[in-house]
Amino acid sequence: MIADVYLQPASGRPYPTDMQPASGRPYPTDMQPASGRPYPRDLLPANGQHHPTDLLPASGRRRRSAGLMPSIITHAAVPLALWCAADRGRIPPRLLAAGVVAAMLPDADVLAFALHIPYADAFGHRGASHSLLFAFVLAAVAAVLAFFGSGRPWSAGSCQPRLAPTKAGPTVASILQAAVFVFVCAASHPLLDAMTSGGLGVALAWPWSDQRFFAPWRPIRVSPFAAQFFSARGVATLLSELRWVWLPLATAVVAWKLIQPSSAAPRDPS
Repeated sequence: MIADVYLQPASGRPYPTDMQPASGRPYPTDMQPASGRPYPRDLLPANGQHHPTDLLPASGRRRRSAGLMPSIITHAAVPLALWCAADRGRIPPRLLAAGVVAAMLPDADVLAFALHIPYADAFGHRGASHSLLFAFVLAAVAAVLAFFGSGRPWSAGSCQPRLAPTKAGPTVASILQAAVFVFVCAASHPLLDAMTSGGLGVALAWPWSDQRFFAPWRPIRVSPFAAQFFSARGVATLLSELRWVWLPLATAVVAWKLIQPSSAAPRDPS
């Protein structure tokens, strides 16, 4: 058909028949995601306008989002890499757990889809929760918890033996360590999302700007959501993340450990 010629997306393959608009007009370019499939009706394209109703499939149901982020597991790679690279005991378990939570928490905004909040809205997916301000807020919360926490649970304890039990309070260094660690972990989330091959960019500058940002280099394959994760595409996503996230971080940790001066062993006086 003639329609099959000009309705081909960027991938070079024609849209399935039930995705062709009733008007017979081609899909606008800015509505074509990297996957080659149209966005659901409740998602907004880059130009901020709703997709026409006639872009829905014949069944009348919205299609699931194809996947718009690295998998949630991979966002834990940054705090784990920092923990491995640090000296033993430098990052205590509770601070590591807080970093992992901070690295994953921005993706809680996927609830926006269930609440019918448009994708390009400030509170849609990859919006406010993917901003540097959100990372700063999480860092401030970590600093408050470190300050009021008992027994300095957020910082490394002293390895020196004590003659009697002491009740050490939080120090400025421990509070700063907790805040910086959580901020880096939280900020790593939108930075990784900005390196993915699909979806909208991340709102790093919210609330001062609603612009969505992408990195100049985007090698990471976007992850499908829930139902499609355990599929061939999900496996391809995990392999992509293994190649572009886990392997480089592991290499960096090993290299860092190798260049660190080893502690001198005590000499036998005899």
